[in-house]
Amino acid sequence: MRWLGLVFLAACGGSGEPEWASATIALQVRDAVVDGAITWERYSGRWGGEVGGRGLVCTATFPLHGEATADCADCTSAWSVRLGPVQGDCEAAAVDDLPALAGVGLGPLVAELGAPDGTGQDGGYVVYEGDGWLAHGWARPGAAADGGAAIWTLEPAWAWTQTPSPR
Repeated sequence: MRWLGLVFLAACGGSGEPEWASATIALQVRDAVVDGAITWERYSGRWGGEVGGRGLVCTATFPLHGEATADCADCTSAWSVRLGPVQGDCEAAAVDDLPALAGVGLGPLVAELGAPDGTGQDGGYVVYEGDGWLAHGWARPGAAADGGAAIWTLEPAWAWTQTPSPR
C-alpha cells in the first residue's frame, strides 16, 4: 500500500518519539443512510507504514451512523455522521488525541493518489470536527449486503502524527 508523507496533526509531546495513526472506515450505505465504523490504529515511531504492521500500539473503533448531506463539493455522495462509544484497547488519552469524524463521502479519486493497483477510480473523503473536507484515500466497493445495502471500505492514504500514548 502506498502512503503519502502528509503530517496532519500536532506531533510529539515530552521526550517520547511521535506515534502515528491511520484510520480505515467501513461503510454500509442504504438510500440516504450510512452505518459503519472508523477504526484507528496507533503505531509507535518504529512503524514501517503498513496497516496492521509492526509497532502497533493500540486500536480504537467507533461505530458510526449518518444521514445524507450535500456539503462535500468533491463527493458524489456524502453523509454527516455521529460516532458511538469507542471500543478497543487504547488508553483514554490516546483516544482523546484522535480527530473526531464528522462526515464521510464517496467521489472520484484525487489525481495525487492514483489507484494503488492500477484499477478503480473511487475515492473516500472525510471531514473532522472543525476542519474542511479532505481526500481520505481509496474507496473499495464490497459485495452488497442483505437488503441491498452497498458496502465500501475507505483505505487511508494518510498517517497522522500523534502524541505518544501513556505506557
